[in-house]
Amino acid sequence: MEKYPFESHNDEYGSTRTYQNLQLAEKMNKIRTHYEASKKDALRRLKDRIGWPNFPQSLWEPVLLNQYVDFRKIHAVWSGGAPDEATVHAMQHFKFVVNQIESKGPMVSESAWTAAFNSYSKAVVYVYLHRSRELVNYQGRMQEVFRYHGDRSIKSIIKIDETFRTMLAGDNRLTFDDFESASPLLYSMLGQGESVRGGPSGRRFDQGDRDICRRYNVGKAHQNCGFRHICLKCKGSHRQSECTRGKDGKVSDA
Repeated sequence: MEKYPFESHNDEYGSTRTYQNLQLAEKMNKIRTHYEASKKDALRRLKDRIGWPNFPQSLWEPVLLNQYVDFRKIHAVWSGGAPDEATVHAMQHFKFVVNQIESKGPMVSESAWTAAFNSYSKAVVYVYLHRSRELVNYQGRMQEVFRYHGDRSIKSIIKIDETFRTMLAGDNRLTFDDFESASPLLYSMLGQGESVRGGPSGRRFDQGDRDICRRYNVGKAHQNCGFRHICLKCKGSHRQSECTRGKDGKVSDA
């Protein structure tokens, strides 16, 4: 059988993608499939329960189906900028129910993102009990990104989170544990039109420093890292804390 033109290309994405936690993803997908099969009943029974998390009611459906949730909409509800209700559009004999809140502008602070993530995380764990560790680890990783890159990159950091969670919604084999393997691609968003600040010292790095591992340089143990383990100061094969070069680039006397 003759191949179509597109079949002659190598599937680079499929051949190079490695998934960090397929067992977790498989368990999540089984639960999601169960919810999808009886979505209306699941939502009704969920909202009738006592003690469910304080989360916008009109955003429970994308959480239940493991779809992308716009944190700006969570923020809009909690800040009083939007009502927590579905939007209904009528056209002649038909009604279209849009089960989404209209967001009111971007989030511009780490505290706003953290509040939205905490609300989202509690909702996810309520319907996917096994995902607690995955979400805690991801939040910790994002907090490191906020800390190392400072307030001048807040919008870019929030964009990293939005892009990664969009990737999760589009590939049911991905979990939050895959953030490390996707980091080099996501980090390319940092520093675009902004001055990127990294590390506790507060020194500013040029764009060539974006693929250098900050955690390696401060001596923090970690695994599955996609960044270069070299010195931030001189690009040598050692940590910045072990670097013997001074500000002038010369090796200081021992």
